[in-house]
Amino acid sequence: MFTDVRSEKALELRQDFRLSLGYAQPRTGSYVAISGTGALLTDRKKATELWTIEQHAYFPNGPGDARLALLKVRVKHAEYWLSPGRTAHLFAAAKGAVTGKPMKVVGTNVRLP
Repeated sequence: MFTDVRSEKALELRQDFRLSLGYAQPRTGSYVAISGTGALLTDRKKATELWTIEQHAYFPNGPGDARLALLKVRVKHAEYWLSPGRTAHLFAAAKGAVTGKPMKVVGTNVRLP
């Protein structure tokens, strides 16, 4: 992940290297949560390898921009959810309300060590 070495995120990481990341794509019902440790790298070769034109909006001087750093994450735990959609969730919620039994996980939930 590209980041600015002066960003709030970078400053926080210098104080505490533990982190968590989340990704959500509600349209497809995909969610990911990651926890681990992070470090800032100033590796111009790797930045050039990962560079896309979209990054230019944030780092106009390209991969050699003095503000550019890479966030390296060492994953300790990860979890993902795949939801079958809003209709399935609403059906499970209605069933729980009618039967008085708590809902179970709707869709797929996997924890990775």
